[in-house]
Amino acid sequence: GVMIAFSSHQPRESKVVANTWIVAIGNSMTSIVAGFAVFALLGHFASTSGVELDEVASAGYILSFQTFSATFATFAGKGAPQAFSVIFFLTLILLGIDSAMSLVEAVCEAFIDNNEWCRRHPPVVVFAFCFTGFLCSILMASKSGYYVLDILDHFSSAYLMLVGGAL
Repeated sequence: GVMIAFSSHQPRESKVVANTWIVAIGNSMTSIVAGFAVFALLGHFASTSGVELDEVASAGYILSFQTFSATFATFAGKGAPQAFSVIFFLTLILLGIDSAMSLVEAVCEAFIDNNEWCRRHPPVVVFAFCFTGFLCSILMASKSGYYVLDILDHFSSAYLMLVGGAL
């Protein structure tokens, strides 16, 4: 849905094949660089901690919020651990905002394209969708928010994607 919403804003004369190659190559290169960075950081942390690599990291949110923080704390230099931590978590926040904007765009574009009132009032549609998402996300800020997020992530990635693919 996100790609369809983004492509609907392109002019008809745009070079779709060239844009597709640019996005595919950019995505692949980013993934390769991120893979090297992640495994280099984990290797550094395992080496400085004196433990095996498989004991250092586990999958999921713990990797981002605990393992990377502990890895940055082992960096030498005055201010280096703090600088890398700020840059890393700022990057995570910006990626989260960017992902949220693309999801909002996909859903709101569907309403705007299929409803005359929504077509005349797109800011109201976007605000209503964002405010509804904000109200639903307050639960994630509670003490059990990690467990709720884990449950939602499991069911959305395991079952809803299967149903969506089947449909």
